[in-house]
Amino acid sequence: MPDKSIRKRLAAIKRKRIAAKKIVSLAEFREATPDREMRSVLVVGPDDPERERIRVLLESKEFKVILAADGIELSSVLESSRVDVIVMGTELPWIDGFELCELLKAHALLKKTPVLLIASSPEERDDERLNSAGPDEVIIPPFSDDAILSAIEEKIFSPDPNLS
Repeated sequence: MPDKSIRKRLAAIKRKRIAAKKIVSLAEFREATPDREMRSVLVVGPDDPERERIRVLLESKEFKVILAADGIELSSVLESSRVDVIVMGTELPWIDGFELCELLKAHALLKKTPVLLIASSPEERDDERLNSAGPDEVIIPPFSDDAILSAIEEKIFSPDPNLS
């Protein structure tokens, strides 16, 4: 692990150079602010290649990723950790993603936490349960890594003003 003082000096130099530019992109600003609190994403779903792909993708973008296999593990995580966004599939053991999303959105303390629901198939786009579940975003397959990242970043860095 690099020395923190060197890292802080390098970050300060980078911030000065970015500040000297007339136009600064949001991505450059975020990169120049390494001391910000790491944002956490709870990924809920059975242990499968898709969940692992999302974990690796988010960790590569410096998100703290917490994994839960089902609703029971989700509740345990939420009792002990603060999460910025919950990403979950519709096909979960014990309770499906639709029901779980509905429970989260009805909970007084969790209703403002953004929930991204990943449909298991394109046909779920027209499923009536999507509307009643109330997710903040629905991601329909096939989807790209960019679609997942932009949806998460939008919910974390540009929260809905109606939820405040």
